[in-house]
Amino acid sequence: MKRLQDYIVEHVVNIFEATMSGQWNHIHNNDINFYPRAVIQTLIKDKKVKLGKNAEIESNEISDEAVNKLKQIDITDKNAQNEFNNIVKEFGFKWSDISKGPYSGYINGLSSKNKGNAFEDDFIKNFTNNEEYQNKLFKIISNNPKKIILCDTPKAMGAENTKRPLTLINGQLYAFPKEGKKYSKSDKFNIGKAVTDVTITIQNKDKLNSQEDICLSLKYGDKVTFINAGINNKDVFPHSAFINNDIKEFGEIGNEILNIFNIDAQLFLNIFNNYNVNKERKIKSNKLNVDITKDINKYKFFEFAKSVIGYGFILVHLVKSKVYYLDLRSEDDLNKFIGNTIKSAVIKYPNDGNAKRIDIEVNLSNINFTFNIRPKDGGIYPTHFMADYKIIH
Repeated sequence: MKRLQDYIVEHVVNIFEATMSGQWNHIHNNDINFYPRAVIQTLIKDKKVKLGKNAEIESNEISDEAVNKLKQIDITDKNAQNEFNNIVKEFGFKWSDISKGPYSGYINGLSSKNKGNAFEDDFIKNFTNNEEYQNKLFKIISNNPKKIILCDTPKAMGAENTKRPLTLINGQLYAFPKEGKKYSKSDKFNIGKAVTDVTITIQNKDKLNSQEDICLSLKYGDKVTFINAGINNKDVFPHSAFINNDIKEFGEIGNEILNIFNIDAQLFLNIFNNYNVNKERKIKSNKLNVDITKDINKYKFFEFAKSVIGYGFILVHLVKSKVYYLDLRSEDDLNKFIGNTIKSAVIKYPNDGNAKRIDIEVNLSNINFTFNIRPKDGGIYPTHFMADYKIIH
């Protein structure tokens, strides 16, 4: 028999990631059937789950009686789900806000088997021991790569990434890191130290005291995420606006998002209020596609997009077993990469009650963006604004 408490300690990352996948039943290693939603739902009451380096889970607000009952559940038993449901009903537990943070794959003694994290580990190993790996990067860094030497073992920084909340500055929307040692708003789009996954220290052979840190942002896969910002607050899209069916309750940042992309506020609100939780899901939801290529606020979009991408680093992108390097160390590099032309832009409004999200696709010359607004807490109303991208190599 494996008790709930022991299982969570062993598999907290996998439980969380399974929870976010929306699965009630999840097979782990082909032999353990556990219920991630129920685990989180019954373990936490109106508290945030914080997965830090010590894998601590806050559960102080659950009564001792409830905790004792939870500890007695054998999660490998086929009746475990019914026991969870009975405890939920008895003690009135609620879904809580969940804050994952940038810790997946870095919790001591645990592994999420995340491919992006595996790429970081492999990159550091190959870069440290393989001159060919080093030379490819040194050719980007310098016109004379033979003069560049690696001063130290590359440092893994992925677990220290800084969050980038949405913010308004003089009426303009940005996704800047919080100010601190890694970032200053005086540098505006220079976010290298905040987004670095691997930092290498180099030196020019001909120059004494010329050590320089180079920030590398490692991305895995054809389509990955730049930002993942929370929006369930009074400044963006508070849930009260949807509950009261009142677009006037949208905050300043929320209204600016609508403004930049020319989103119909009422259609946006209706998507979530018309979502039918009891409806049988289709594989694909019907959508109303609205072309906004000519209507998007071009200046405001590019200012926002530049904050989403940023500069001060070299992007190392692994796609289908091939590694691409993109030099974004200067603001000129960023401006040349992002350009000033929108090839196409479309909003996809679900109109059949089958989806609780809105997608905005904006295609540029070198990169295609997909912005989406959706819930990530298992609920109906939106909680996050995400910016995914696909680089055109």
